[in-house]
Amino acid sequence: MANKTKVGLAYFPFEVNFFKDIKLRKLIKYQGCKATPIYTLLLCNIYENGYYLRWDNELPFMISETTGYEEAFIKEVFTCCLKVDLFNEKMFNENKIITSKGIQERYRLICKQVKRKVNISEYNLIDSEEMTNNTERMPIDSEEMLQSKVKEIKEKENKGNLYKENFFYIGTEIYKTAISKFILQSHVQFLEVWQMQNREASVSEILAKMDKECVGTCFSDDNHIQNMFKLTAKNLIKEKYFENKNNGKSTNKTADTISNAHTILERRGIDPNKFIQQTNNG
Repeated sequence: MANKTKVGLAYFPFEVNFFKDIKLRKLIKYQGCKATPIYTLLLCNIYENGYYLRWDNELPFMISETTGYEEAFIKEVFTCCLKVDLFNEKMFNENKIITSKGIQERYRLICKQVKRKVNISEYNLIDSEEMTNNTERMPIDSEEMLQSKVKEIKEKENKGNLYKENFFYIGTEIYKTAISKFILQSHVQFLEVWQMQNREASVSEILAKMDKECVGTCFSDDNHIQNMFKLTAKNLIKEKYFENKNNGKSTNKTADTISNAHTILERRGIDPNKFIQQTNNG
């Protein structure tokens, strides 16, 4: 008699940016913090079963017994999970099945990690194209996998395979694109405001510098990216300033450039001499 293929999981990764998920934030806003353990217990039941769970009228009682919350509240939280798309509402209404595309993608990835045969045939929410191809935005479920991917890319570069593909991380997700392209698409308003307030360096110069320096960088969130943009701009302005200062040329153009740099610093309330001294010290 052949052994039955194991379907359920003994564990599933709990990502550090779990509470940054906009869907979970909506759930907590609408139902309060007590909704979190209910949702987490549902995930545990789903992964223990595989990648989906069939609704059972006893399920609210089982969760109530574990959490101590009223069954009516648990049903209310579950309904909210459907509304904010933590679980696929259409799948539940048509089949009484609790699952989501994200759950199925994580299940597939975990099975690949443990070298288990993946078979998502029933109630499949993953497009057939996505089952065979990597998307531009590929989820990473553990720090170990993230580090492994970075190591793989660096090894290919060192071997001279010219693996030139730009990539960076936000949290545990990898973006296989240039950071400049991402910023131009997702931070338009930030760039417009910054350029109006700053004339010392152009946006294109800063983004070009970030493309060179930020390959493989792991950003915590969008604010981290904007702070890196500001830091890159500051460093670029310093480089321009000292390049002109150390050029040793006595042309009027160079003198005017240095004079303008001094003026810009003074307008910002920065002592040029102290600025030079701090830069040299650090």
